[in-house]
Amino acid sequence: MAQHILIADDDPLMLRLYGAYLEAAGYRISTAINGEKALELVVVDPPDLIIMDVVMPEMGGLVALRQLKAQPTTAAIPVVVITSIQAYQVSAQEAKTLGATTFLTKPFSLPSLLAEVRKVLGEPAQT
Repeated sequence: MAQHILIADDDPLMLRLYGAYLEAAGYRISTAINGEKALELVVVDPPDLIIMDVVMPEMGGLVALRQLKAQPTTAAIPVVVITSIQAYQVSAQEAKTLGATTFLTKPFSLPSLLAEVRKVLGEPAQT
């Protein structure tokens, strides 16, 4: 069965773009428009990996990351945190402190996202 990735981003275009690309690479995708929705989905259908934007309405990615890492049932789920270059310095340090597996700064290429996903999931890199 395909590995399950949850993508949380408030930009519908990014959700479709990341989702379609990773789905074409063989992953099962679910999406959330903010951290609150991501936390709800994690309980219903736990993912193998979460890709989480930092800046989202209602509940941002770092708040959701803190809550994920505080719960024994979700603490081990790897989280790739993404954000724009403007928020990078503060967000990167806080994300690492909160337990993010890795951090990507927008803009990034879809192949680099896929490579990071494969690395985090322990899959071999493909050319």
